[in-house]
Amino acid sequence: MSLFESDKDKQLGVSSFTNLMNSPGWKLIVEILDENISIVTKQILSGSDEENQVNMDRLRDKLRVYEEVKDTPKLMIKALEAPSSNPVKIDPYQTVEELKKERNKS
Repeated sequence: MSLFESDKDKQLGVSSFTNLMNSPGWKLIVEILDENISIVTKQILSGSDEENQVNMDRLRDKLRVYEEVKDTPKLMIKALEAPSSNPVKIDPYQTVEELKKERNKS
């Protein structure tokens, strides 16, 4: 994360997100998001006359976005407080450098 490269930046980020979560404005936003989550969940569960795959996918996307926005400060705090370690490699393919190293070993 380029915004939080140093330990000082990370500590400031944790402090800022904690303050945000405790602010009355954020608590109001969370209440609004909770209400929106409840409405969209009811729409998904009850269906409608215009129910089709595209509409249902849109509702699921809306629900996912509401939940992500609501959880952003908590997730950021968790990420910033996590001990920094080697990044987990998800890419199943080797880089050019890795291939060269492997070939030189043989």
